[in-house]
Amino acid sequence: SLKLMSETQMIHLSPLGNDANDGTFAQPVATPLRAQQLARMASKPVNVLVHDSVYELEATLTFTPADSGQRWSAAPGARPVFSGGRHLKGWAVESHEDKTVWLLDSHAFAERRALYTNDDA
Repeated sequence: SLKLMSETQMIHLSPLGNDANDGTFAQPVATPLRAQQLARMASKPVNVLVHDSVYELEATLTFTPADSGQRWSAAPGARPVFSGGRHLKGWAVESHEDKTVWLLDSHAFAERRALYTNDDA
């Protein structure tokens, strides 16, 4: 309703954003952590509108009683994903015994607990 919209602050989270922005539609923030920080500072209920992207989290996004009054939702038509995973870069392709072998320096994933390829462990 119009009344509800006027009583709620909108914060936009978008991969096109910048965490120095104020979270408006024209000036979205880029990370879930920054959206949460802005939401916690709000003086009224907040709707965090999450635009389409895969948001790679550096740490767990934790909600506490300080987040009471927040609503996080996907923007219309968006399918955002919050992921603790990382894309591994620096792959090399070699041939070994007539088979194609993909190689990656083990330091690239030394602290990872699982390795997935094409959604398979």
